[in-house]
Amino acid sequence: MKYILFILILCVSSIAVSQKPEWIDYEYRNQNYSSDRYLLSFNSQKVNKDEDYNKTIGSLVEYSKAEVVQSLQTKVNSTITSNTEINNTETNEYFEQKNVSVSSAKLVGLQTEKFYDKRKKIAYVFVYVSKFQLSNYYKQIIEDEKNNIVNKIKNAQKLLGNGNKKDALKLYYEALPFFEKITEPQSILIALSVSDEFSLKTNELNILKTEIITATTTLLNDKNLSIDEASSFIACNLFYKTGKIIEPINLSIVSYENTTMQSQFSEIFNTSFNKDLIAVANYKISTNKNTKYKIQGTYWLEDNYFKIIIILSDKEQNKAIESSIVYISLDKIKKQNINY
Repeated sequence: MKYILFILILCVSSIAVSQKPEWIDYEYRNQNYSSDRYLLSFNSQKVNKDEDYNKTIGSLVEYSKAEVVQSLQTKVNSTITSNTEINNTETNEYFEQKNVSVSSAKLVGLQTEKFYDKRKKIAYVFVYVSKFQLSNYYKQIIEDEKNNIVNKIKNAQKLLGNGNKKDALKLYYEALPFFEKITEPQSILIALSVSDEFSLKTNELNILKTEIITATTTLLNDKNLSIDEASSFIACNLFYKTGKIIEPINLSIVSYENTTMQSQFSEIFNTSFNKDLIAVANYKISTNKNTKYKIQGTYWLEDNYFKIIIILSDKEQNKAIESSIVYISLDKIKKQNINY
């Protein structure tokens, strides 16, 4: 009796394994996984007698995932192109700055179904991801990155309130990369037909970016800086405008009105500037004049302040990469009894 029962169980199990899942049927997929709610790919392939069906299924899975990725990538590219052609304003710069590369790792909630029909020797694979789930994921990323920006601004304002201009400027600049991180989720959301302001936060982010630009511009144009603040400002500005430069950089002495004339003021500034280029910008400063990159500058007296201009250039291409201008208070130099 037990033996007969065991045989019956095996038969039932065998039937269950061999039964085709519902998702193989086109009408079922069309009704339960419509393209307006899912990104999906369905593929099948005949397995030859001498082939391992597991390998065939594995190849189908990769191919199907690639199809889903490509379908979203095509929509993203179309969105970026459309925005570039129609809109040429600062408001939409988040969609225009760079291309967004989609990968299966970015398709959160991606599901894979597999089945092998032993009788017909056909492998089936169904890959899909919910647009709703995917949208919610990228909406949250935008919200999180926006909060990171807000926190940087708040902390920078606190530092300014305490008179700490150096660290305040650094925090403002540290907020800028978060805008770039938002580019991708915004573009993906638009490709998923999500374009409302609450989700994309385009206007809100533009207001925050304008606030940062205004604050950094005000700080850089402050004509009451100390030597320490000025050298830190330039190093900070160069780094966040150009990104990290791995190659060594030759630093020329910043001198008076493009001459070789030195003073106590220029010596103190050059020492402070060299230190900040290493500590703040993380540059590798070299005395070797044969480096690809070079930083040079000059200063002059203008009204009641020193105006200093610094230029970072690519010597191989013979062109300036970035420049920065700061102002140092003459009154502060006099109070410190620094000769100039």
